[in-house]
Formats: sequence, C-alpha cells, structure tokens
Amino acid sequence: MLTEIKASLPQTKENVRFIDYLFKSQRNGFYVNGKSKMTSARHAARYIGRYMARPALAEHKITNYDGEEVTFWYIDHKTEVKVTEAIPAKEFIQRLIDHIPLKGFKMVRHYGLYSRRTKTIAIEILMDCKRFIQKTFEFMKSDSRSLSWRERLVQSFGKDPLTCPNCKEKMFLWRIWHPDYGDIFDLSRDRSFVESKSKQECNKRNSSGRQVKWIPQLLPF
Repeated sequence: MLTEIKASLPQTKENVRFIDYLFKSQRNGFYVNGKSKMTSARHAARYIGRYMARPALAEHKITNYDGEEVTFWYIDHKTEVKVTEAIPAKEFIQRLIDHIPLKGFKMVRHYGLYSRRTKTIAIEILMDCKRFIQKTFEFMKSDSRSLSWRERLVQSFGKDPLTCPNCKEKMFLWRIWHPDYGDIFDLSRDRSFVESKSKQECNKRNSSGRQVKWIPQLLPF
C-alpha cells in the first residue's frame, strides 16, 4: 500500500521522507478497518456526527486509575472481542493526543447553502422568505373577514376615498356615473336603503317638537 501511495504522490522531499519513515516504523504493515459503504446521506450524517462529538475513548470505558496506570477496555475491530489494557498514564495521554486533529485541519467541509461563498447570500434570501411568510400569516390572521372596497383602497394606496381632500370630513358615496356606461352605482335606487332612511328620518323631531317625515325623491335617470 505504501508503494502505491508513494507512486501517486508528488515526489517532493517531504513526501519521500514521510513514506520512508512509514516503511521503517511500520514493518508489519497497516491494519485497515474497511467498513461497508454508507447507504444514505442520513446514515453518513449520523456517522460523522458521532465521530465529531465523541472523544477517541468514551469515559465509561476507563475502569480504573491508581495514580500511575490507566485501565480501560475497547472492542477490537479485527476480532470483535472486548480487550482490557492497563498502560502508564503518559502513554494513555499520548494515545489520546494522536486523535486530536492538527491546527487548521478541516474536519468537516460545507457545501451548497452552507458553503462560505454562498452562506451570506443564502441567509439573506432565507430571512427575506421568513419575513414574507410571517407577514402573510399576520395578514391572514388579521384579515379574517372580507374587506370592503373602501378598506381595500386604503390598504393598497394609503388614502381614504371617502375623506374630503379639502375639509377632511367624511363623505358619503351616493352615486357613480360614467359618461359611456351611465349609472354604475345609485344608492337612491336601493329600496332597502330608502326604507331604512325613511324610518330614521320619520323618528326624528325638529326643534319645535314637530315630527319630520322624510320623503325620498327618486330622480328619473
């Protein structure tokens, strides 16, 4: 395996020196724990998550420490058998240090929306979508009833069509007339409005105490 690695790497002094060191220090070769391939992205994420969050040796596997030696156990991946060891504390610490990544070593790289190049833009887009969704739900919650034409105009253009631009008093929509189509809206032709208005005016009294009767005048359009 070292021969293949040496052939594939650039022939620099550092690489040659490192491969030669491995040939001398690992005369019996290497043990490779080649597990099965990941079946799904979820499986890979769980595996990486466990590897990133857990230490090299779980604390519950350390069974004893007498001030000089540390006793611990682990499962041998080659034989699947539980192995118990008792080694000096300094050697135990050295084994743990070997699993600490070098400074600047990338344990996890981010791609897609989480990559550094697109992360800022992606966050801005997601925040805009979040604000839009929140405003939509707030509008739907506050607008549980159907708005009138007047309320829709105020909401869309910010102006009340029934407020006089001069005196700022509230006006009353009585009639809409178009030069091509004639009367589009005429409140005087609404029988229910005329009857309700007549009842209201008939119940009023003038200053002298006499009852005033309101007679609607329908213009012949």
